[in-house]
Amino acid sequence: MNILKPEIKYTEMRQGERGRIVTIPDNSYEVLQNDFTLATHLKSITELNLKKVKGIYIQADSEIDAVIAALYSYKKFSYDNEMGSENEIYDYDDDFDYDDYEDYEDIEWLQEKWADGTFCHVPILTGTEFVHGHIKSPNPFMMDAQYAQKIQLTPSEQDPYWKSILSPLIINIHNTGLEELKRVMEMEDRFYILFEARADLLNAFSLFMDVGDGDDRQETVLNQFQKDFIFEADIEFIQVSKAPMPYLTALFNQTASELGKKIAPSVNCEEVITQLVNYRKQKFESIRDIERIIHKALRYSVGNSIGKSEFERIFLKDKVSMEDKDLTGKAIKELNKLIGLKEVKQQLLRIVDRMKLAEMRKQAGYPTIDHHMAAVFMGNPGQRRQRLRGFSGSYYLIQKY
Repeated sequence: MNILKPEIKYTEMRQGERGRIVTIPDNSYEVLQNDFTLATHLKSITELNLKKVKGIYIQADSEIDAVIAALYSYKKFSYDNEMGSENEIYDYDDDFDYDDYEDYEDIEWLQEKWADGTFCHVPILTGTEFVHGHIKSPNPFMMDAQYAQKIQLTPSEQDPYWKSILSPLIINIHNTGLEELKRVMEMEDRFYILFEARADLLNAFSLFMDVGDGDDRQETVLNQFQKDFIFEADIEFIQVSKAPMPYLTALFNQTASELGKKIAPSVNCEEVITQLVNYRKQKFESIRDIERIIHKALRYSVGNSIGKSEFERIFLKDKVSMEDKDLTGKAIKELNKLIGLKEVKQQLLRIVDRMKLAEMRKQAGYPTIDHHMAAVFMGNPGQRRQRLRGFSGSYYLIQKY
């Protein structure tokens, strides 16, 4: 089995206008659904009935996982509506006049279709791009603040390229007002694939909380606004679970094979993938991260295979930090064994928390404030001053201060 890997790229559509598109596989849904033998996290797509539906709302761990689900969902939509056949159920607007759009010939290739009736290429937009593209007089209240600062709020001279084609649209709706989104979706007769990456939702909180290892990520629950939107917009919903290990292992070997390499027998693929998931935590991006780690290992490999030592180099820093984590736990246990000294323990643990927060801010790219780690332990003989000094010294050393 050849695992589906989306090809996403930025390309020039018309003069001065670039866009992001994904290439749709030429395989029919009947062929692609065999992938669900390994890709069990996507199998719930088979349970959807997409006949005459307006669109689909996808929640996944990352953007790349959502786009993969979007490709399968689009093929399922084509299959359910018998597109490309004489019995086609879903009809696009037959009155669409391409002559109304200037420079249409520059993007005519975006109208090309496969034998099953699906378009060969589909645009990927942000929710802000989509909403703003339908507003002749831009309204700053219908777009997020960052985007509003980057653009000139004047009517555009021409409509965006994707308005001159009838293909589906894949839209990242993170930070997009659902009510405005629903109104704009009603303006055109096309199939919408909306997605939301849980990594985007968790990112705002990751600086101040321990998000845990990759396997501990919690699934996002729909709020009432989202439920109302899905119901009123007449779209289906699917939540993509975490990719199973057999799927990731197959993807791991396939990626190496595509680069002309083999994974040496000494490499435990599941162990490497588990390290990768734990290392990336909530930012783990299945296909992209596996491709990244293979490319990193290739820099150290010699010959036609990638060995265990090549991957150990990549995770050396993470391996040390895991060992440090164990040492940290032992140091805190030793502190808690001491009788009394409640206020002293609390003060030391506050320093520990401050160090952890500073390290998290540093890794996230935020500025940090330098704090001195000097401490004076005063008291009468027999009050465990030596033990306390030993705890603070060993902990600071573990944290590499």
